[in-house]
Amino acid sequence: MATIRPFEPGDALEAAKLFLVASPESRWPSVERLAQYMREVLFESPWYDPEIPSWVAVENGKIIGVESIVPRPMMHGNRAIRAAVSCQSYVHPERRGLAGIQLTRALLNGAQDLTIADGASLMAAKVWEAMGGLVSPMHRISWVRPIRPARSALAYAAWRRRGLGPLAALGTPFAALADACLMRIPPLRCAPQLHEEELDHTKLLAAFEELGTQFTLRPVYASNTLDWLYRQLVAKTRHGPLHARLVRDTDGKVAGWFIYYLNSGLSRVLQIVARKDTTRAVLEHLFQHAADHGALALEGRIEPRFTFDMGNMQCLFHSSGELTLLHAREPAVMASLMQGDAFFTRLEGEWWLRFQGDPHEEPATSAPSGPEHAKDDGLLARSA
Repeated sequence: MATIRPFEPGDALEAAKLFLVASPESRWPSVERLAQYMREVLFESPWYDPEIPSWVAVENGKIIGVESIVPRPMMHGNRAIRAAVSCQSYVHPERRGLAGIQLTRALLNGAQDLTIADGASLMAAKVWEAMGGLVSPMHRISWVRPIRPARSALAYAAWRRRGLGPLAALGTPFAALADACLMRIPPLRCAPQLHEEELDHTKLLAAFEELGTQFTLRPVYASNTLDWLYRQLVAKTRHGPLHARLVRDTDGKVAGWFIYYLNSGLSRVLQIVARKDTTRAVLEHLFQHAADHGALALEGRIEPRFTFDMGNMQCLFHSSGELTLLHAREPAVMASLMQGDAFFTRLEGEWWLRFQGDPHEEPATSAPSGPEHAKDDGLLARSA
């Protein structure tokens, strides 16, 4: 049985080497760069809380497993609570099983009120449920909005069956022509009516103070934490450049905002927020912004208050396969999450983190590689 102890800054290099064994497909230019990133996220973030540490499993003096945790301060009603976000959990391929269970137990027995794990594996979900946690059925539902439907269909077909790649390439000009026609007519044509402007961390804080307090469970945003988080978002490039826009109504009041990564394929939405009376208007601005910048389609995690308008705006809903695991000490906190009364987006989970590196970087070669399936344990696998 392994010994479980808190992760210390001096463990970062050994933990990074183990990560590259457990996740050989990750892209980091060097083990040292990955170790520095671990120290930055786990020990230098403005949310760092020594009472909610990350954990390592040690056997014969060597680290064989890691449970990485980012604390997040939150509010439930008028009461301050603490959340622990499990951002990477991994065990050496030859030591799987008990060590992963020990690390999960250490995570759930921490000082936090709420524990969150995004993008977890099915095996992790089984262990989590056995320890009193919950697999959220709502947060595994994703939406997709085709922006250029003909080209999106070709790209999807080529992705599902690689042999169709040459045929898809031949059909691209015809699909582009079809999309040019389709995007000019309802229901794909959007007609944004409100004022749109750049969203920085200062404007986001002010907008959140205006709209975020309508949720019973919500994160605590502050100028220094949002500044740090914004810099982290910009540094993550694997999904394309970051775009963030604020939408105001004709009276100058905040109608909502959206933050997403833009690329020429499937663009990933991190956060959409709107007043109850402006959800469709904010969605129209998001869809038009993506269309103007060349996206084929948008993808995001479901937000209950947007579901009706999304359904009427040609969004497709599906089970994403990314499991969200929740554990709360008080039923009321869990109820807020399950009833849609929580400000819980991809920025409150671990989706913004960069543990997998960026696609333009070459994988590090200073650590030995492991089997391709090593990615799935820890007990919590991540793909962000």
